[in-house]
Amino acid sequence: MVAVENKLSKFPATQTYVDFGLAQVEAINTQYDQWFAQQAFSEEEGFSRFEKLIVDGHSDYDGPSGRGGSKPYDDNIQWDLRFGGKVENKGLSDQLLHVTTHQKDRRPNVTTFNSAPQIFDTADYFQLGVANGERGWVKEGTFPVNVHMTKRFIDNNDLSKGTKNVPIQTDVRREAEAGFRAALEWQKFRSMAAASSDYLVETLKGEWAALEPKDRHGASQIFRDRKEQGYELFLSLLPDTQLEEGPTALKTSYQPGALEGAFALGLQDFKGGNMHRTKAEERPIYLVSGKPIEITSKEESEGYDARINFEVELYGSHGLEEPEEVKQEVETILKQHFDLTATDATKYRVSFELKDAHLVDRAILEGRTDTELHQFIQGFGGALQQTYQAVKDWHETKRPGLRQNFEAAVILGREDYFAKGLGASLASNGSRD
Repeated sequence: MVAVENKLSKFPATQTYVDFGLAQVEAINTQYDQWFAQQAFSEEEGFSRFEKLIVDGHSDYDGPSGRGGSKPYDDNIQWDLRFGGKVENKGLSDQLLHVTTHQKDRRPNVTTFNSAPQIFDTADYFQLGVANGERGWVKEGTFPVNVHMTKRFIDNNDLSKGTKNVPIQTDVRREAEAGFRAALEWQKFRSMAAASSDYLVETLKGEWAALEPKDRHGASQIFRDRKEQGYELFLSLLPDTQLEEGPTALKTSYQPGALEGAFALGLQDFKGGNMHRTKAEERPIYLVSGKPIEITSKEESEGYDARINFEVELYGSHGLEEPEEVKQEVETILKQHFDLTATDATKYRVSFELKDAHLVDRAILEGRTDTELHQFIQGFGGALQQTYQAVKDWHETKRPGLRQNFEAAVILGREDYFAKGLGASLASNGSRD
């Protein structure tokens, strides 16, 4: 049973929006229940169902202009959908709020003819609203269709170019239906994220508990960074709940959480902090972003392989133009150890294939930190430390060649963490100055 609150009840005709919204919520709850019944994870009953609908907005509203007077505002209708359970995990809740950071692809693009509902999605509610540049229609309970003009930036990457008038074709019913479809996708993603975060939660708790009380004050900002950045990368690596098939789709036999959590926390050891100072030589990663993990079932068994795709950017890349030969030098050497593509000398698209990932998943849950996944992270991080230093040296000395000791340093960066199996050293290839 979905509870309903109509904050526009002073306009009797707005019951139309209540009835419309209630029908939409009941329909997507049914679709969610069918989807959830097929998943490998579980949650408390009703946790991710929408159990309350709030209808709000305004009609013929005159509000403050910011200059001491008032001005007329366009009509707006809003549907606020509340989940049955609250996400108590603040680290997860905070990152689910930061949609623009990494969640923009977790729900469909609902723009049609330059028009789209306004959407605000969080850990505990999903809000959508529609406006069409006109006044007076909300109190009448109608779903108008119109074309109006509005100003948009000519270039979102260069606001100095100014704005231009753009025609917007708005269909209130169409926009609202698109918004409710997006609500279903957010409902599914939020459910998976909350149900899959146990490994991350328990690992962070264990790390904090292992600290001596006298050391906790000095480590508080480090842990804040570790939690915020860890959850951000973790969420970006979770499977795609919008897809029913394909490598990144959430498989009904797969329980997310351990692989994504271990990778996210492991890579944090090499990422600079936002709240505390770090040395770039030790933590060379400036930015990191992940793509939904790829899970491939093994036909001959119940196991699966995995592939993790992500992008990293090192410190020192802003405003610096390396010659193409520097990028090629870095890419050539790193590609002999890792599956990556360099977009420039300090930015890489990386792919890591993990065979028999189900065994690694199990080992991680058993508390092991020496799995192939952990070894990759440590070896890759060590190589990035050497790469950062090599590119930094080039900028400081303007050497026309980069190879010199870089190949041997990358090998060394990996050998610091790997006991064996590195392959032949490349140092014997010589320099190319």
